[in-house]
Amino acid sequence: MAEIKAAPGAEFTLVKRSRLAAINDLRSRFSVSQQGKDSGLLDLALTDANPERAARVLDAISEIYLTQNIQRQSAEIEQSLDFLEGQEPENRHSCARPRMH
Repeated sequence: MAEIKAAPGAEFTLVKRSRLAAINDLRSRFSVSQQGKDSGLLDLALTDANPERAARVLDAISEIYLTQNIQRQSAEIEQSLDFLEGQEPENRHSCARPRMH
């Protein structure tokens, strides 16, 4: 469970939402666009009354995106290696056959 640090006497209002409602709310305030054509860089923006909270949310989104991107690339590399390893015996066999001219 997360810890909330606040000054004595601070008051909080908690609102319970469904996961879908929270996602839709975030989605309505979030935008992403590419910096230049084929740059690979993204501009992220989040509308929020609290700039510090917006920065924390954008940092979290960026971290999740990078983690998922690394995991996807690792899975693609693993699939390629599995494919190549599966081809190895076949390639050895074809290389060992005598060639007739």
